[in-house]
Amino acid sequence: MGRSCLELQYGVLWNIVELVLVLLQTLSNQPLLLAAAKPRNVRFFAKEHAFDFEETVEDWFQKRFQKKIQTCHSLEEEVSGVVLMGSKSKTLQLVKLQFQEHKVKRVFHALVLGHPSWDDAKFNTPVKGGRPWTLAKTLRRGFWAAIAGAATPQPIALVEAWTMVGRTHQIQEHLRAAGHPVLGDIRHADMPETPFGDAELHCFRVFLHLSRLELCLREEEPTFVEVPHGFDCHIVDLPEVRRLPATAPLESLQCLGTEVLDKATGSDAVARLRQWSFLVSTDRISRCDCLWLLDRFPESLTNFTPHEVWAGEGFVVLHKPFNRLLYHKKRLPKDLPLMDWVRGAYPHESPRLCHRLDYGTSGVLLIALNRDTARQSLDWFSKRQVKKVYHAIVFGLPTWHDEHTLSAPLHGKTAETTVKVIQHGSWLASERPFAASLVEASPQTGRTHQIRLHLAMAGHPIIGDTDYSPSFAHRLYFRLCLHATSISLPLPLGESSVTVHAKHPFDALLGHFHEDVESLVIPSLFSDARSDSHDSFQDGPE
Repeated sequence: MGRSCLELQYGVLWNIVELVLVLLQTLSNQPLLLAAAKPRNVRFFAKEHAFDFEETVEDWFQKRFQKKIQTCHSLEEEVSGVVLMGSKSKTLQLVKLQFQEHKVKRVFHALVLGHPSWDDAKFNTPVKGGRPWTLAKTLRRGFWAAIAGAATPQPIALVEAWTMVGRTHQIQEHLRAAGHPVLGDIRHADMPETPFGDAELHCFRVFLHLSRLELCLREEEPTFVEVPHGFDCHIVDLPEVRRLPATAPLESLQCLGTEVLDKATGSDAVARLRQWSFLVSTDRISRCDCLWLLDRFPESLTNFTPHEVWAGEGFVVLHKPFNRLLYHKKRLPKDLPLMDWVRGAYPHESPRLCHRLDYGTSGVLLIALNRDTARQSLDWFSKRQVKKVYHAIVFGLPTWHDEHTLSAPLHGKTAETTVKVIQHGSWLASERPFAASLVEASPQTGRTHQIRLHLAMAGHPIIGDTDYSPSFAHRLYFRLCLHATSISLPLPLGESSVTVHAKHPFDALLGHFHEDVESLVIPSLFSDARSDSHDSFQDGPE
């Protein structure tokens, strides 16, 4: 059977909203189920402290049909689009059940800030306690027609997003998490902090519209109900205009000049800028130091997305970027946690972490793709059959010859780390070079911050470690210089071992050692290093 299409329009008469309806089914000339085009900023039901003259969808329905309204689904007050409702009936209950069982496809159109780097994308960040899926497609990239003549044209894009689940604010939350909030959505976007200025002053609405519902009124007649979004008139094409990031969390970012802003494009850069904003807002770093580091190290805005290094036997090894959360934490930046990314990348698996890496540590990370392999990895780690090797750049010139064991207890438990100096050299990423060394470390136990604490307690803290190095060293580099270089697994199932490598990125930071290079004296600040009370970006033991 063919599909039927119903296109709806709406009009506004004075201050009374008129919802234009189409009867989908009738019985004795009484509507059982109707579709209507809801304008923006109209509530379904009355609320306390509402305006006396404000008319709701419920008021309109009762005046029109003298019946009590029954709704099939919800639509936020600020969102326009198609709604299904009617009086109490068997047909309406069947349609309502389709919504509850996620059998109705909801297609939204939105104008978003910035130019998405993706043409097609899939999101499942947590929303209201669940992980609903949203699939998005970039239809058009352009600039905001409302202020097209401004000195800095404001890039926007027309995006189509659809889902079978209807969590409250799901589309807004997913687009915001992707770095491209809905235009006019002040609630979810922190729009005054964009490089566009006070963007909400130019918004008379939230540019989100439920354009289409696809459902089955009868099994043999699939039906879609459609209401045009009408957003095309708000987006114009301005060629040869430099693209800006969607949401730059630092108002003073523009003072860095076009060179830094040109590098701050794409979803990776937007996510990194949010992290810097969090550090500034929580006083972990001053705004001045933040801007200095961004200007000196433009690469600090890159490499946010993980990638696969190896896969086999029900496991996958990922390259975890620096400064990435493994799971959500309230006191840390609202990034997309790495495990959320993993679930999206492997939708037909049940991925589980086999071990952890600290927030600031980059490198190899082992993921089990099902419950059986997760149990197998637990057995390997409990028997210490998994070997991990890290590389770090530390202050000073350790005098360890060949392999050396650091065995100071941590957190009241025994801890053991085997270390070896790979290279003595000079730190090149500062105005005045100083003595530094590349060190290889292999933890024999798995205590929280074990490598970082053992090196700090030995008088050679890791460069970039804001928890266990003195404050004067915090401006030296934008990240923790600790990288998980390799992991050896007893695969397949004990017959042999597989070693997966991910090269550390520190070669360009360390030059040849000269005797006249200054050696910084690191004071003994770690008398309390064995405490459990450190407030750090901890994701777990390394």
